[in-house]
Amino acid sequence: MNNPKELNLATIFKGFIYAVTGSVILVLLVSLIFYLTPLSERFLEIISLLIIFTSVFIGGFIASKKSGNRGMVQGIGVGLIFLVFNLILTLFFGTDGFATNVLLSKIAACLIGGSLGGIIGISFVD
Repeated sequence: MNNPKELNLATIFKGFIYAVTGSVILVLLVSLIFYLTPLSERFLEIISLLIIFTSVFIGGFIASKKSGNRGMVQGIGVGLIFLVFNLILTLFFGTDGFATNVLLSKIAACLIGGSLGGIIGISFVD
């Protein structure tokens, strides 16, 4: 375990990589489901928030488990990095810009998902 007073940036970055990987896998899975079923696209915004929440939860869980301390801080760190990454992608590839309600939803999904993942992940430390 690391010094409890230090923030372990390596584990936060590792958690971020897991979050991005999880996000890509979930997006591909949801895309396949939408392609193969007659599901309406009106659920897409909620599903995208669930993907963000789940991905950041996994990243926060991994970061805090590997760090062994400061689980909530580690998880929020993963969530903040994922949020910035997501906003940069939206800036370059998005068509709608930054709608306030969507932005606030993404912030909430990243921070809550990361902090919950961090809190739960710290209880699984070896």
